[in-house]
Amino acid sequence: MSDTTATLPSTLTLRCTPELVQGQKVYVRIFPRSVRDEWEKLKGDGGDEQKGQQHPNEKKNLPYSTALTYLKFKTGGYVHLDRYLNFLVSLEKIDDETLRHVFRCIVGYSKGLNTDEAVLLDVPPVADAIANTPEQEFDMARFLKPVPGKQPKCPDWMYVAVPWVVSKKLAEQKFTIYDLVPITEKAPAKDKDGSLKLDTDGEQVYRNRTIGWKANPNKREVTYLPDTRGGLIAWDHPFGRKYNVRDDGTAVNEATKAQYAMSRLSVVMKTEPNVVHPVVFLDAHVTRVHSNMVFAKTTHIYQGSGGLPILHTDLVRSGSVREVNERALELLGRDEMDVSLLQELQTRVTKERAVLERAAADGEFPSFITPDAGAVRPLMPKNDNFAVGTGPGTLHLRLLAEHVTKVLGEKASWVDFSVEPMNFEPRPTDKQKMPPQERSRRIEAGELLHTIGFPPARRDRCLRERSRIRAAADRMPVVPA
Repeated sequence: MSDTTATLPSTLTLRCTPELVQGQKVYVRIFPRSVRDEWEKLKGDGGDEQKGQQHPNEKKNLPYSTALTYLKFKTGGYVHLDRYLNFLVSLEKIDDETLRHVFRCIVGYSKGLNTDEAVLLDVPPVADAIANTPEQEFDMARFLKPVPGKQPKCPDWMYVAVPWVVSKKLAEQKFTIYDLVPITEKAPAKDKDGSLKLDTDGEQVYRNRTIGWKANPNKREVTYLPDTRGGLIAWDHPFGRKYNVRDDGTAVNEATKAQYAMSRLSVVMKTEPNVVHPVVFLDAHVTRVHSNMVFAKTTHIYQGSGGLPILHTDLVRSGSVREVNERALELLGRDEMDVSLLQELQTRVTKERAVLERAAADGEFPSFITPDAGAVRPLMPKNDNFAVGTGPGTLHLRLLAEHVTKVLGEKASWVDFSVEPMNFEPRPTDKQKMPPQERSRRIEAGELLHTIGFPPARRDRCLRERSRIRAAADRMPVVPA
């Protein structure tokens, strides 16, 4: 697929150069070994009564998910807490008292206390140590300066923060979408036997042959919003049977009609062998929205306008279903934060639990219908039995390359490579390439079309082989019974 009016890169991979993140600040707390050890002990604390009430995985995820959910809402979303407490990175400053407060409550939760009791605890040593770890401000470009003969050494938190910065830049301008129309030329038509095709008057018949593609003038603009995973989502432009009316009038049930998905662009930073810069991989995806919350693992939450990213929030497991982190919800509510979105999420979980209970009482399978696109959208963990396609298509990737070039301009240094055309000799196991005339002759004669590993079937050879086998059998000695 190529447009004669545009030159596209051969890969959707950017070199992560200092110019790409020039002037961007990031705030990091790097925790010492002693603090990390106390964090690991915190996961194992708690009384036997509390441990018996929790799901096996909930205890392990309690400190991490509560702290991360709280900090995301408290600081706008761009924050990442390493699961093993190696570092805490954010694009905004995080106050020491905020950390002291949330980790004091987490210690209380690990001891089986409720929120009212946890906030009255004396500040535990681990919470004080986390809050007292100095917050350092770094210029991200300094870690990407070229080093002669080797790659620059980037700390782990750079691989989290760089996608945030790149996705924010790409979201600043609208995404242009258009269809491609074929560029054709006249070519002589041929019959199956390879001869030129003629009409009834004996005139040569021509056909249209596609030699390339070009953009049609019907273009439209789509706004993508950044998310806290370092990607972008076409939040206001869902697609599915309800949002894209089809002319064929295919009849489907209400549950299938309500299913929809969203376009998502991912931004991931990695290192590759023999590439001096770290590289940023860009890709397009189809993110399917789940019909329910109780069986979803994660959810997207829209925080509203004002440059805030889409929150990607994990749902904690409670028995066989999942729900919002109630402890983070209570803690944010006490701090007079706007938790209406989390409360809406929890209300939906409560209603879906009632559906499960009714279905279990009636001995039926629970059925959910996907609500209209709203501020809370759970993500589907599997792709089976879904009315939306399984991939974005190559046109989506082409549009992504054009958008990156338009937004970043000269800062977009692509990892490029050249492909040399090469011809190889046919291998012994390759299928035979025969003209249409030979193929038709073999079919009429009843001969094999593919004779890989077999000699030609000739009658005289078969007769000689049969005679040789019979003569050998006659010479064999007869063994008396």
